Amino acid sequence: MHREDISKGEVMQEDAKYYFQERRRYPRYEVNYDVEIIFSGKKIFASTNDMSENGIGLLLPKSLIEGEIVNFKVKSRDDTERLIMQGEAKVVWCQYIDELGLYRAGLEILNISE
Repeated sequence: MHREDISKGEVMQEDAKYYFQERRRYPRYEVNYDVEIIFSGKKIFASTNDMSENGIGLLLPKSLIEGEIVNFKVKSRDDTERLIMQGEAKVVWCQYIDELGLYRAGLEILNISE
């Protein structure tokens, strides 16, 4: 199926549903943890938007550079601030969300350390 077919209205409703559905290798889960991002000697504090087996969606006050490798620590938001996981990730995308006044970013988890 090609984009031109869609613009001409030649796509059946079932086909359009399949064509536009989100196709991911791993399901995402909405979670709300604190995250510390460490890169180039700097720290940025963020919160998770969602997570999957191989990625983390973030909300953060500053932009990250696509392709950059960062270290991360995911912590619980309760009084214990328990470490959930830490590791290394690649910034896949980052964009400013005007309505929120924040950036959203997607990280691909490269490895998880003990």
